[in-house]
Amino acid sequence: MYLYVQHHISSHHIHLCSDNLVSTLHSFVNSSTPYNRIVVSVCSGRAETESHSQPGDVCLCLDVDLTALFASKVADYFMWKRQGKRNIISGYHNMKEGLRTLLHAIKSQTNLPVHVLFQHLAPSSDPTSKAGKKSRDVIASASKDCISALQEKMVESVHYVYDYNSSSGKTTWKGDDLKRLATSKCETSVLGMLEVTKPVTICGIDEDQVNHPLFGRIPRCGWALLKKGGCEMAFSITNNSRM
Repeated sequence: MYLYVQHHISSHHIHLCSDNLVSTLHSFVNSSTPYNRIVVSVCSGRAETESHSQPGDVCLCLDVDLTALFASKVADYFMWKRQGKRNIISGYHNMKEGLRTLLHAIKSQTNLPVHVLFQHLAPSSDPTSKAGKKSRDVIASASKDCISALQEKMVESVHYVYDYNSSSGKTTWKGDDLKRLATSKCETSVLGMLEVTKPVTICGIDEDQVNHPLFGRIPRCGWALLKKGGCEMAFSITNNSRM
């Protein structure tokens, strides 16, 4: 189940209707603005990174945190519109189910290239706890849905951006933990048809610019900017060009 907030109108209401979400996205694509692609951002938070998207992008920002969604609405009203940004739609999604169906609906209704972004997924401080296990299961399920849509050619690529800090006591993803989790529910036969890149550093320790895999060179923003001593990493999954 998911909700959506329309950022291009003055209403502050959140609506419980999946059809309206896809319909709103469809209206963006069919507007006078020439959009080139759709970026579905999972765990987008306040959509600060997405506010630096390209002019030809339509960003559908999904999160389970209603507080973050309302914060993005406030930022949209007071900041992004004044900067000419009118390409962001935010919506609530529990990530556990229905993401693959949503991606299929988006592709069939818009016929634009769709890219998925998992932006700054936060690991649990205790992955063995009940909450930690639930969080990891949600990430694995959402990732499986997106990878299935990728394998079915409904999605062009899936990207994972995350914080990394090797200092003792820091709660960040270690090594290839996120990559293993992201693909843990996928069939081996499916993964064999895809290309999974090695994690690369897209923003060095305490740097203020990010070489984002979808948006290019953009300012480091949000909580990532405030965290000291860490860097930002990313890896991507695409269809195998040799298949």
